[in-house]
Amino acid sequence: MKQIVGLVLILCCTQMVAQEVFPDGKAIPEWFRENKEVNVNALGKKYSITDYGVANDSTVVQTKKIQEVIDLAAQNGGGVIVVPQGTFLSGSLFFKNNTHLYLEENAVLKGSDDISHFPVKMTRMEGQTLKYFMALVNADGLDGFTIKGGSVATSGKSEYEWWWKYCTLFCIFQLFGRTGYV
Repeated sequence: MKQIVGLVLILCCTQMVAQEVFPDGKAIPEWFRENKEVNVNALGKKYSITDYGVANDSTVVQTKKIQEVIDLAAQNGGGVIVVPQGTFLSGSLFFKNNTHLYLEENAVLKGSDDISHFPVKMTRMEGQTLKYFMALVNADGLDGFTIKGGSVATSGKSEYEWWWKYCTLFCIFQLFGRTGYV
């Protein structure tokens, strides 16, 4: 009985220690546990996307123009990409070091419902490295990236329907011994 209790204690302690690292084995730093209000005024110059040719129009995909604002901020040493009130439609956006995303009150950054606006690249998902569609907001391997305010949204039913169609086709390929993307 003592051996069983000892084994259970060892397993529980191992699980507690395992929770102190990311899935790739890297230690979780203390700053990761901090939850504090971000002061966007202290993050650098503000780049309102509408000041750089992005229209307040929820029907036009404006990925390229929004990405240009992110790139401009990065070239100038960083800053805050401001999404003003309204709904702005986009595909995958790739943030850079020291760039931040701030959505003002009643601002929505909405993902396009066209999967072609989301390129397939190597990424991590559910603890695995694989080729997959990029997210709406991407900030991989960056120092100094924050998101604050507003809403980041998907396009709902059409995206959901596409996903299940994709999964069904992928499973059919798996059944016939083929792997890959459709």
